[in-house]
Amino acid sequence: MFFWKSKGQPNKKAAATVKLLEDIMAERSFMTVSSNRWQASSLLVAVHEHEFIMDSLTPSSCNAQVYPDMILLLQGRLQGIRWSFQSEVLSSREEDGETLHVLKLPAHIHYSQQRKEFRVPIKAHPPLLTTFRRVSDGLIKGRLMDLSLSGMRVVVPGILMDLSLGEVLSAGHLLLPHGTLDFKAELRYFSHDRRANQTVLGIYFHDLPQAHRRSLSRVIVELQREMQRTQSP
Repeated sequence: MFFWKSKGQPNKKAAATVKLLEDIMAERSFMTVSSNRWQASSLLVAVHEHEFIMDSLTPSSCNAQVYPDMILLLQGRLQGIRWSFQSEVLSSREEDGETLHVLKLPAHIHYSQQRKEFRVPIKAHPPLLTTFRRVSDGLIKGRLMDLSLSGMRVVVPGILMDLSLGEVLSAGHLLLPHGTLDFKAELRYFSHDRRANQTVLGIYFHDLPQAHRRSLSRVIVELQREMQRTQSP
């Protein structure tokens, strides 16, 4: 498990939180909502800069037990990642016969990744490289530490500042032995190694075309075979 509490600029932290909530809403992903006395389920119906709106609770008897200034625990899963956060209730209102609840944007979010795909460590020589862009930086070049069909771990020279979980990485190119694979991705994990002056990034692929997944699968199989050969006595 890793824990995010960004020390970057508040606007960047809020933007990453809004992005996560928008992804949850887009997937129509049910979430668990609980207090110290009850547990229910609900959907997100709107996300704004400082607040979000939650649909009527199921069971409906829990709606009457939600009141302003109350702290609720929200939990769910998005693309293999378990998330949870606490949020303060701002207000509740009736709309078209349904009870809607307005909550404050959370200050921090817990993440716990449940990986489905095998992740192979990269010890190739020459190393496998990738390039991509952040909104706040130019082209970034990194070396792969491991790789799976869902993402990769990359080490980048220097200490990258103002990182936010959920931020979009664009213009990605994965330089494979048999060609280049283009990708879109988002940041799911980061850590700084100040002694080695480098940053480790956990990157999650978005909407890889089926042809790219097949190419990636072949590379992963080749890397597994190479790893087995080097480990054989």
